[in-house]
Amino acid sequence: MEHAIKKIDEYLSKVEGLLKKSYKEGKDEESELDTKIQGFIRAIFKDDDKKLRDYTHPLRIGIIGREKSEQEKQEDYLSDLRKMKNHLLAFKEEINLIIASKQKSGKLDKIEEETKIIAAEAKRRRAVVDEKLLGAIMEFIQMQRDELKKKGLLTQEIVDIRKDIADIKSTLNDLKNVLEKTGKSKD
Repeated sequence: MEHAIKKIDEYLSKVEGLLKKSYKEGKDEESELDTKIQGFIRAIFKDDDKKLRDYTHPLRIGIIGREKSEQEKQEDYLSDLRKMKNHLLAFKEEINLIIASKQKSGKLDKIEEETKIIAAEAKRRRAVVDEKLLGAIMEFIQMQRDELKKKGLLTQEIVDIRKDIADIKSTLNDLKNVLEKTGKSKD
């Protein structure tokens, strides 16, 4: 397991390096790193299918027939790298918890560590849901912005979008509160 931590640190270092590059410079390296991480997940985790689904299934909403701009491609590239980094950090935390639980000898200590692992997994899953939801919202806002530019009704539409954003924020806060209550009740 210590080897797995070193490997994750190596992957995290590569992600940090890729974050400093443009998507044109780093897309091939990112793809290669992504493939290595998927293999790592398969080799290390017992629940690899579940972890791979979480890792490889980002929520993307797009418009058919519309090619992304360079800026959007760069934003997607950086977003993918940040998600990759978040997953790696969660994997590292989970492995550290597994190592710690193996070092404990008492039954109560083992139960406590397993609870921490479950909590870390729940936290990671909540983060995945939040990331997917925020990504969908960002894409929705971008589509709305593009529509406004086309219609020429910028002022009134901006007021409407701000209201929609406030509604979305309220919904997100409600969702967050529900998720926090759900997470606490499971703990």
